[in-house]
Order: sequence, then C-alpha cells, then structure tokens
Amino acid sequence: MEPHKPHPAHLPNPRAGQGLTEYLILLVLISMVSIAAVRSMGTTIERKIQQARENINGLSTDGRQ
Repeated sequence: MEPHKPHPAHLPNPRAGQGLTEYLILLVLISMVSIAAVRSMGTTIERKIQQARENINGLSTDGRQ
C-alpha cells in the first residue's frame, strides 16, 4: 500500500465544496417540505373560509337558517 500523498497546492481541493453542497441539499429538502406544508394548510384554510361563507349566506335576517 502506498503512503498517502499530500494534495498538490496548485490543484483545487476536491473536498472544498463538500460542506457547502451538503448544506445546499439540506436547504432544498427543507424548502420542499415547507412548500408542501403551506400548500396543504392553505387548502384546509380555504375550505374552512368557504364553509363559513356558506353558513353566513345561509342565515336569514332573524338568525335562523
């Protein structure tokens, strides 16, 4: 087995961007989960507002449906 040779100084370190790449992947995954959660909650909230509108529109002037 050959001894480990140091990386030549004139060549870029192949591991230099590894940490940044890992953070970027993590950021993309978190963003995707956040977008999915907001869309899901948005649909639920929209449905609740629509139900409230229908209930309000269904009320007569004396408060009976």
